[in-house]
Amino acid sequence: MTKATLQITSAHDVSPEDVQAALEGLLSSQVLCSLATVNADSSPHINTCYFAERSTCRIFVLTPPSTRHSANLLSGGRFAFNLFRNDQVFGDKIVGAQLFGTARQLSILASLDAFTTYTRKFRIFSEWFPELSMVGAKLESRFFELSVSCGKLIDESRFGNEVYVEFLIAHE
Repeated sequence: MTKATLQITSAHDVSPEDVQAALEGLLSSQVLCSLATVNADSSPHINTCYFAERSTCRIFVLTPPSTRHSANLLSGGRFAFNLFRNDQVFGDKIVGAQLFGTARQLSILASLDAFTTYTRKFRIFSEWFPELSMVGAKLESRFFELSVSCGKLIDESRFGNEVYVEFLIAHE
C-alpha cells in the first residue's frame, strides 16, 4: 500500500493534519456522495452512490459496470466526488468537500480490501454477502477504487467562514 501526503495549496493558515482530520471526519460520518464523470462527448454526468473510505485518498464505490458513470470511469477514469453533511440547515456553518482524481474497476480478486472496507462501514452488507465471492455471484455491481489526487474542503466550524482549503495528495 502506498503512503499519501496531504499538501495545502491555498493561502490559509491551516495544517495538513487539521485538514486530514476534518476530511476523515466528514468521510466517516456520511454514506452517500455525488460522483461526477465525463461522457465520451465531454459532457458531464453525475450519479449518487454509496461509498466506503479506506483513507482520505482511497475510496470505494460499488456500482454496475453497465451504468454510464461506470463506462465513463472505465474509458477515462477521471472523477469529481462531492460530499457534504446532509443535515445542514441554511445559515449554519457549512461542511463539505470536493475530491478529484482517477478511478479503476477492481477485479474480483483485487476487491478484498474494498469488500472489507464496505463491510466495516455498512454492517448489513456483511449479512447480505458474508463472502466476497457472493458479491460477484449475486450482483452485476463491481468495486471501483477512487484514487484522490486533490480536493477542496470547507469546514466553517474549524477553519472559519467561507474558508475553502485546497490541497494536493501526493502518492508515494
